[in-house]
Parts: sequence; structure tokens; C-alpha cells
Amino acid sequence: MSHAEMHCLPPRAAIAFALDRLQDWEVAEFLREWREGKPLGPWLEALEQDQQMAAA
Repeated sequence: MSHAEMHCLPPRAAIAFALDRLQDWEVAEFLREWREGKPLGPWLEALEQDQQMAAA
């Protein structure tokens, strides 16, 4: 998912992303930032880093 796609997520997709991919303690913060229209790139970058570390 690109940074632009993250920024334009509809509500159902944003919630699904948060629940499926983030740690429980990150969900509320992600959804708050998404709702406020803040840049979501750092969330995607952190998720990609976590996935790379898990694969190593």
C-alpha cells in the first residue's frame, strides 16, 4: 500500500488495516491520526520495517 493510498483510506479499510496489521496499543493512535488527516507515511514505514525484521 502506498503512502497516498494510506491517506485516502475509507473508514472500513482504515479500521481493517489497524486491526489486522497494527499492535493493539497502536490502533487508537493510528485511527485518530487517520481521522485528523495527518500523514500516515510513518505508520506504513514502521510496518514495513517490522515485516523486514520478522522475515530476517
